[in-house]
Amino acid sequence: GTVETTGVDGVRRFYAYSVVRGSSGHLLVSVGVPKQEMLTQVTRRVFRNLIGLIVIGSAIFLAVWIGTGMLIARPVTALVEASKHLGAGNLTARTQMRNGPREIVALSQAFDEMAQSLQQHEAERQDHLAQLEEYDHQLRDMTLNIHLVEVREHRHIAADLHDGVG
Repeated sequence: GTVETTGVDGVRRFYAYSVVRGSSGHLLVSVGVPKQEMLTQVTRRVFRNLIGLIVIGSAIFLAVWIGTGMLIARPVTALVEASKHLGAGNLTARTQMRNGPREIVALSQAFDEMAQSLQQHEAERQDHLAQLEEYDHQLRDMTLNIHLVEVREHRHIAADLHDGVG
């Protein structure tokens, strides 16, 4: 067993004891360690373990913080930046993200496909607009030619009438 008591020299000690049975009887064997010395050793070990836990905990926190930044914050920031560029009219904005958490990569690829589709539709719209402008120009030319033909015809008719009357 164990016991804490004051030794014959007046120092508080922790004692461990055991009864040893032998052929000539029983013998009580005990070993005592001064309480202060044992508490100092225990305190040192606890302090050392606490420092170790703080170091390990800090390393884990740092790894999680860096990992979170690399796996979540950076990809989300890239997606937000690409969205801002696209919203400002830059139809070439893409995330080009191929690595990272599966869900964020899927979202980024969907964004890139949407941006590609918008860019393609805008190019088609611009082509149609250019075609409409060309048709408008041709229509204006035809209208002007019709007007010139009308003016010539009116002059020709007026000249024929004038010649016929005179």
